Amino acid sequence: MKTEPSHIRLEQFGFSHERGSAHMAHTMMLSELRQLLDSVPASSPSSENYIRAIEEDNCLGKRSRLTRTLTRRHLTDLYALTPDKTVFRTLRYFWQRDPEGRPLIACFCAYARDPLLRSSAPFVLKLTDGQVFSREALEQHLEKKYPGRFSKATLTSTAQNLASL
Repeated sequence: MKTEPSHIRLEQFGFSHERGSAHMAHTMMLSELRQLLDSVPASSPSSENYIRAIEEDNCLGKRSRLTRTLTRRHLTDLYALTPDKTVFRTLRYFWQRDPEGRPLIACFCAYARDPLLRSSAPFVLKLTDGQVFSREALEQHLEKKYPGRFSKATLTSTAQNLASL
């Protein structure tokens, strides 16, 4: 019997192994996620409803169609926005049940969806309670993990976005 690689099985649940990262351009977009999930009733969670809410209904209050489309793309990269993916169904399930835990719930989903966020976890987990977080140290961690992949400006921006969780 032929076994699928583990990353292919994880992708069926909504994990992503794409080379890109929403964190290269944005933070976790938690306020946008809150607004979106408030706008689309949990009783009608189709991917089309999320797209319509962002792009046509402009539930996030974006100025232009292009900005709405880019925002939808980033939110989809981070959270899947489709009930077909287990990670998003799980986010939506717990989102309704634990309002105080929403930032952590969103972080778990983004972790599953964003390879750069996952690759920064070892750096963050080595920090001790109360230790000062250094964006520059995270930049060094990313450069060591992905030598030469990022320009200095992209590396700085990505580290800032990852650090803003």
